[in-house]
Amino acid sequence: MLKGTKIRRESGKHEYIFDENPPYEIIHNKYISSDELNQIHLVETFLDIYWNKGFMCETIKLLLKNNNLAYEFLYDLGLYYQKLKFSQKRYQLIDIYKNIKEYLEYNKIYNMEIDAQLKLDYLNYNKIKPKPFWNEKLNKNDIIRSFFKCDSSFNIDILYKYSLVTKFKSGYLIALFLPNIKEFYVFENNQIKRIG
Repeated sequence: MLKGTKIRRESGKHEYIFDENPPYEIIHNKYISSDELNQIHLVETFLDIYWNKGFMCETIKLLLKNNNLAYEFLYDLGLYYQKLKFSQKRYQLIDIYKNIKEYLEYNKIYNMEIDAQLKLDYLNYNKIKPKPFWNEKLNKNDIIRSFFKCDSSFNIDILYKYSLVTKFKSGYLIALFLPNIKEFYVFENNQIKRIG
């Protein structure tokens, strides 16, 4: 409702009630209630966090693949944040991933495929080896040694130093965060496949 605009001049015609201070947001009008506008703002916030910023687009696509109700999903996620008092403005990247994982587990829709995609999105987004958002008890050294036995063209010291190892579907993901490049390998049944 910026000053000097037609919509502001005609605000009485549509019964607009709006904040008199910048950014002059609409509070309600004869077409939409305050509650409906608050709901739209909540969805807008979570659309920005979980889609527009590109943190986990592939995971969101997977979650909505069989359910085209993106609005309802983002609204419910927003309500979950509010219920648990998670911050919508002050957060670190790791929090965004932890929170959606908790939300999906709470709603019993977290599965192996979603876990794998969420990890890939997280690792792809980070430029350097990140702190994992997941909790796993793995013997990284044993997995690295088995990986090295299958392909000794890798430098084992580099693997120990620069890799992040995590469960990935029915195998493991070896994510190498080298100084200028990232490489991802799926290691399953003594087979290695590069991905990404």
